[in-house]
Amino acid sequence: MEIIDFNVHFSDKGDWFGKECDGIEAFIKIMEKSQINKAVILPLKVNCSSHFVIECCRKFPESFYGFGTISLDNYKSEIDLILKNNLKGCKYHPRFQNGSIASLEKKGVLRELETNNIPIAICCWPQVKNKNLNISDASPLIIDRFAKKYPNLIFIILHLGGHNLWDAIFCARSNENVFLDCSYFFKFFAGTSLENDFWIMADRMDEKVIYGSDYPEVDAIKNLEYVKGKAFEMMRYPEKLFSGNFLKIINS
Repeated sequence: MEIIDFNVHFSDKGDWFGKECDGIEAFIKIMEKSQINKAVILPLKVNCSSHFVIECCRKFPESFYGFGTISLDNYKSEIDLILKNNLKGCKYHPRFQNGSIASLEKKGVLRELETNNIPIAICCWPQVKNKNLNISDASPLIIDRFAKKYPNLIFIILHLGGHNLWDAIFCARSNENVFLDCSYFFKFFAGTSLENDFWIMADRMDEKVIYGSDYPEVDAIKNLEYVKGKAFEMMRYPEKLFSGNFLKIINS
């Protein structure tokens, strides 16, 4: 079974929010140890630029796919960069980019992404300390509205929407073009009813969920061991979670 870790990060500054973190070569060793075939490097506006993602993918093409940053003001040049460098999609992070999900539609970003067939991963983690945003600005329910308006654009809700898990699940089940990334979720909600809810529903949304860790926030080895154990117990087709759904997105 092929395993793809959809959600990993590396810092172009050498640290992760002030903490020392391993570099890309160390993560490749983790991949070898855990039999992860490939990983997807997602950018972060504050410490992992699209150019850095491109550099990593060029240096280790057998190990990584890459996504680029998309923003409200420079999206046309960012789309050009994504297309020219064969990145597989883009990421938008409302909290760190100081903009709501709805702003993507107002600025015309979603239309351009749909026209260019570029999937967008959106951080829907609901812990919002940014004074210019509300928790509701990161809700999966907003994505439901735009998924219907832009039916040919792939949306990926990151972190299962946090505590809005059920909204994320029904958003994905309501729209063919919406998928869910499960990174970070199992670390934060370990031992809660939300974790149990996900696994009860996992087999009923096996066409929708993409495996990810959120390295280095999450121990990639322990996370994979846990998810594999539960997925093989609770899902008839765990291979869809670990690679099939992501490959379907990038090959569509």
